[in-house]
Amino acid sequence: MPLSRDSRARKRRTGDTLLLLALGTAGLVSGSWIAQSYLSKSLTKAPASGPLVIEQFSEESAHQFATPYVDKKKLKQGWFPPETWGVWSNALVSELSIPVGETYSDTRVSAQIFAFTAQEIKVEANGTQIATWRLGTKTSTQTATIPKSLVNTVRNLEIKFTAQRLASPSEGGKSRDTRQLGIGLTSLTLAH
Repeated sequence: MPLSRDSRARKRRTGDTLLLLALGTAGLVSGSWIAQSYLSKSLTKAPASGPLVIEQFSEESAHQFATPYVDKKKLKQGWFPPETWGVWSNALVSELSIPVGETYSDTRVSAQIFAFTAQEIKVEANGTQIATWRLGTKTSTQTATIPKSLVNTVRNLEIKFTAQRLASPSEGGKSRDTRQLGIGLTSLTLAH
């Protein structure tokens, strides 16, 4: 008995899904635009036989703030020159400007970050608050979600960190460093 049109389409989608999953496991298409485009067009609806396991592959961009890897154009106001581990903020408000392209989903920002003195910081993306992070003096991974509406209207993602206080290592007798330090940033990853 020949398969109906719906049955053939369901069988093709299932086969394509398995092929793309196998290629993704092998590292051949993970994060690629072709796979992302195909999946967003072909696999966004669940087949009639059951729920679909994936919708689209994630695309990530990682940004390092340690010398010599840092792109200094991404560091706007409020930063000391980068060091071998990352960069210190030198003001209560410090800003980044990261080039971004159009996205079809919300963007997840993940930062390797800490504070010179434990505190909460406010995080904004393109003028809208997206998170409040509680930072300790040890590096931690902090995450937030940026709605796609804030990303798709601009060419650069402007991320602003607002700290509560600055402090100097010389104040506590830890060193002779008299700089007023806020937050320490090692890296930032955007995933969508």
